[in-house]
Amino acid sequence: MKIISLSSHNAGYACAVACIIKQKYYNNNCNTNFCDYLEISFKSIVQLLSLENLSINNKLSSKNIISNKDSKSTVLFDNFDKIYSHHDLIQNYSENDFNDLIKKYERRYNRLINDIKTEDKIFFIRYGIENEDLIINFFKIIESINPNLKMYFINTYFDEDINKSYYSDNLTKSYNFYHINFKNFSLGPYYNNKIDLFEKTFEYNWDKIFEIIKSINEKI
Repeated sequence: MKIISLSSHNAGYACAVACIIKQKYYNNNCNTNFCDYLEISFKSIVQLLSLENLSINNKLSSKNIISNKDSKSTVLFDNFDKIYSHHDLIQNYSENDFNDLIKKYERRYNRLINDIKTEDKIFFIRYGIENEDLIINFFKIIESINPNLKMYFINTYFDEDINKSYYSDNLTKSYNFYHINFKNFSLGPYYNNKIDLFEKTFEYNWDKIFEIIKSINEKI
């Protein structure tokens, strides 16, 4: 069984999800997955998994690199809806640094596909409300890659309106899809003092998410 981050459409939340999974489930002892440190739209994930093969060399261009506030370079992946790397490349990068970035994401892509092909169970965690049709498409693509995989999609978000539903009964009844509003659980003691989205995300009650995953896994 594996738990894999599908990141988020927004930076801050994006990296936090991967860091929380690594801390709370893997004790910081696991390989980095493709989406872990990317700001990535869910549409891009569907696009990514729909490719017959991925040549990162054709998806990264030095024309789409700008400096960011963290003394790093933000890299835009070509021909996707939205994929940004904010942390992988230094500002004054060399050609070798850029080539290492390409090799890194080729390895991570191959690791993701291999996990889908070989694992018996995967729990994917994504932060943020997503388009229902894209979610259904995601399930179908994963099934086409490995029809024997037991795959679960844990969609997390925070909404003050705990009674609002973003998804149809068809999605929740026909697929292994779970949507969880952190507003239903207690927040960490420093939540209201945090401004940075990365730090605020750590104040959500992630233990509840892992309890839910454990409960689902024990029923299988």
